[in-house]
Amino acid sequence: MIRKLLLGLLVVALIPFGLSLTFSRANAASFSDVPSDYWAANAILDLASRTIIGGYPDGSFRPENPVTRAEFSKMILLTMGFAQETPVSATFTDEPSDHWAYGYVEGAVKHGWVKGYPDGTFQPNGNITMAEILTVLVRAEGWTLTNPPDGVTILVRQSGTDREMTASDWFYQNVGTAAQQGLIQFPDHPQINTAVGSSGFAMAQNDPATRAQTAVFLDRMLTNATPSPSPTPSSASASLSLVAKSMAFDQSAITVPAGADITLTFDNQDTGIPHNFALYMDSSASTSLFVGEVITGPKTIEYHFKAPTQPGTYFFRCDVHPRSMTGQFIVQ
Repeated sequence: MIRKLLLGLLVVALIPFGLSLTFSRANAASFSDVPSDYWAANAILDLASRTIIGGYPDGSFRPENPVTRAEFSKMILLTMGFAQETPVSATFTDEPSDHWAYGYVEGAVKHGWVKGYPDGTFQPNGNITMAEILTVLVRAEGWTLTNPPDGVTILVRQSGTDREMTASDWFYQNVGTAAQQGLIQFPDHPQINTAVGSSGFAMAQNDPATRAQTAVFLDRMLTNATPSPSPTPSSASASLSLVAKSMAFDQSAITVPAGADITLTFDNQDTGIPHNFALYMDSSASTSLFVGEVITGPKTIEYHFKAPTQPGTYFFRCDVHPRSMTGQFIVQ
């Protein structure tokens, strides 16, 4: 029996479901609007536990809200375990270096997962569709493009009418590959697709993806997809020094080899003032990689930790004085 899948027409754009910098870290179980029996609760809980997504300051998750291209750039970069990229020159005219998602967008662009528009813009606040999300996930996993599964007739729904998806549609093999890899299921939850007649399934792929739908797709990729090979850990070591004096670090950037064993000599020269060194994935400081003991000056301490294995630009700071004492931790 031939199954029919109705897909919404997509636009060429790409990207994201990361939460803005105003969102708080939270466990999905604590979201006021995500009860335990909510259809996407398990996916939201899993991603929240991995610190890939979070909620709003009021304790909500707002699962039916749309996802912007900037937000999804953050989500895919965190899902794949890569650091932000902060080049001196911005790739897009509407994504300046002071935009909250700049490092995430540039990171996703560097890895070839997201793209901009012909006019040089990225449109970070534009909403992303489900088909665009599937396209990014297929790219991120590096799956070989394939046609849709045998026995499935995929239709494109546009302006209230349906037509069969063909090889001339830019998304044809991206959608086909996503289906082959299990990101789309037949049947699926009604929020992903709904039964049409005795053999069809309909998806509103042309509509903006919701936060709940996006969480489900990301979680399926993490749960079911074959992970990309991890980089070979480095056997290198590095001895570094960092001085805190007059409420400032003596260095604004530290460069180390990927995966190196780090010995950091931290010299707090501020008498009677506590400082420390802490390393995070990015300037939001929502995901810590190493947090050193706080010491009150004058005092020196040695910190020992391992550098991230993925090259990129990370973030360090003093947790006691996080606004005035910060820097870039560059992994090569």
